[in-house]
Amino acid sequence: MASSATLCLTLDGLPPHVLATVLRNVSVRTLVRVAHLCRSLHKRMTASATCVCDGPLVAETARLPFWAHWRAQRPRRGRNRIKVRVRNVVELTFALHAGLDLSGYHQWALGQAVKEGLVAHVDALLRDPRIDVSVRRQYALRAACEYGRTEVVARLLRDPRIDITARGNAALAIATRMGHGDIVRHLVNHPRFDVAACNHMTLRWACRRGDEHLVAWLLAQRRVRPHVRNQEAMIGASSRGHVAVVRLLLGNPRVSADVGFFHACWNGRTEVVDLFLRRARVNLRLVQNEAHRWDFAKFMSTLQLHNHRALDFVHDPVLMAAVLGHWPLVQRLLRDEPMAHVQSTHERMRQLASAGNRCAAWRLRWLATRVQETRAAVPAAGTA
Repeated sequence: MASSATLCLTLDGLPPHVLATVLRNVSVRTLVRVAHLCRSLHKRMTASATCVCDGPLVAETARLPFWAHWRAQRPRRGRNRIKVRVRNVVELTFALHAGLDLSGYHQWALGQAVKEGLVAHVDALLRDPRIDVSVRRQYALRAACEYGRTEVVARLLRDPRIDITARGNAALAIATRMGHGDIVRHLVNHPRFDVAACNHMTLRWACRRGDEHLVAWLLAQRRVRPHVRNQEAMIGASSRGHVAVVRLLLGNPRVSADVGFFHACWNGRTEVVDLFLRRARVNLRLVQNEAHRWDFAKFMSTLQLHNHRALDFVHDPVLMAAVLGHWPLVQRLLRDEPMAHVQSTHERMRQLASAGNRCAAWRLRWLATRVQETRAAVPAAGTA
């Protein structure tokens, strides 16, 4: 403890420019020891003049995740990377306490604090009038969105200099691409948020993820067009089986149910297909057009079929589901009268057998027989 106090007094007695020179030239091993000292002292730090820096900065430095991974990093390269992170954070902590000018080199200090998720450091930097948070076209906000620093994003959005629409709503695009849902919600709640930004990227992302509440809020906005980019919102929701989101999208007259029906059949989403058959009128011709436009080449490469055979398969949703092995979906489609009578069971068996899938042909026949027996037993029970 005596050595700790001595180190604190020694560092506190140095002028700011001398302290900066010492920190730049000291070895990594010494910086690691200083950082460990901060970690051991952060609970006993006081507001006296002999402290190295204020309590929140030291406590935040001590809570960084790379302390737990220090001994787990066996390769020298992994340890060197952690040493670099330790050097950067410790230098930033002492420089903030010394009151140095950290606005140089394209606001490197702010970018480093944002990447590490140091909320107290970011708050201290934003209070410095020499720091420009909007430099490099809002790089701090984009870095926080990329690294998933939710608390840092919330702190940055409270700054009036932050513009979330910079670089074509790049912050929103990065957050949606990286899948950081909490950050997307922070951006959505911002007053300058544009619901139609990046060609309705927020709606398309929310449909793919299945965020029912966010989709409902977006659909209530006047400027939202859920049919953009060839019904991508419906494709994302139906192909991933988000029944609640598909139900919301079907309430919009611009959304095509035929596109969603094809992708639900392709991915074997039985519940979504059941919703389409109950609530929407599926046009089989439009389903075939969607098959040609979207996944026709993919279907051919998957099944290794010739052109005319693949054409026969994509024209019949029952055959497509049977070849792909979605048998619960096949049973549901056979219970629907229009879908069951697109082709006869014998013709479907012949096409499956010609494609080299005799097991699927006999299983289709067994399912068709079972569905017919169930259908015949229902009127008999009603008359009894």
